[in-house]
Amino acid sequence: MNNQSLKRAFLALSIVFVLVFSCFSVNVFADTTTDGTVTTSPEETTAAGTTAAETTTSADTTTASTTTSSSNTSTAKKSYLDLIVTLIVVAVIVIAGLIYYLKNKEKVHKFMRGFKGEFSKVSWVSKTEVRKNTIIVVVIVIISVVAIALLDFVFSKLVWFLMNLFM
Repeated sequence: MNNQSLKRAFLALSIVFVLVFSCFSVNVFADTTTDGTVTTSPEETTAAGTTAAETTTSADTTTASTTTSSSNTSTAKKSYLDLIVTLIVVAVIVIAGLIYYLKNKEKVHKFMRGFKGEFSKVSWVSKTEVRKNTIIVVVIVIISVVAIALLDFVFSKLVWFLMNLFM
């Protein structure tokens, strides 16, 4: 196996690692509360739907800060645990990919040669055409944003008019 093939294999494995890691990293930033809702903030939600910080009074500020502090610590520990689990899963997937590659080098090389052949058949668009199409997409997006904003403005004024008419 020459140096170029090693570089390509390393690049392919790096891309797989990044893609797999990005898929599993979403799990690290979300937190499931006891009532089944998913939150991304470190505040703890009570049964009434309010956060611990919203239910405090001036008399029990120290209790609330201690509760919030301990819930932040437990959330941080859970986040680190989720991160470790995610990294272990990614490592297992990468190791399994490497083992498959080492056991089936000829199949992988045959697949990559076929992939390269098919990839060379792709008809690539010129730079000027890409630029032209990009400008068209940006203009259409801007027109769509303006149209939706105008419709939102008109409908909100219509709703306010109807509400004031009947009140």
